[in-house]
Amino acid sequence: MQNSLESKPRFALHRAVTGTPVAADTATLADLPIRGAINAGTWLTLDGVVKLTGGAAPTISLVPLMVANYEDTDGSEVTEYVVMGAALGPYSDGDTFQIEAHRGRLYLRISAVTGNPTSAKVLLAGSRLDFGGGGR
Repeated sequence: MQNSLESKPRFALHRAVTGTPVAADTATLADLPIRGAINAGTWLTLDGVVKLTGGAAPTISLVPLMVANYEDTDGSEVTEYVVMGAALGPYSDGDTFQIEAHRGRLYLRISAVTGNPTSAKVLLAGSRLDFGGGGR
């Protein structure tokens, strides 16, 4: 196969956090910025890469959250996070992972940090598309 840009994934920066050191996100889902969710569109799965700098053998763990929109019992429109599963990781610098995107809006909450990193980045790229059959 010829080495071309089309044959390589294009990663998007999903999270970029700095600190002295970086701290885990709040466990209260209502306090997280829903505007930071990534729209997975027609992707069934996403590939991820963790980039950490500083500290001593730093790691982070991630909890996948899905943005849910629904009409509440009083007729009001509600937008909130729903936890999609157990924590992923811990991940060290350069570790890769794959996550099911469920074709919706996704946010990865940093649930734990060790080793005192001074910056953490989470990169995401589409991995497997849904071609309309809904199958996996």
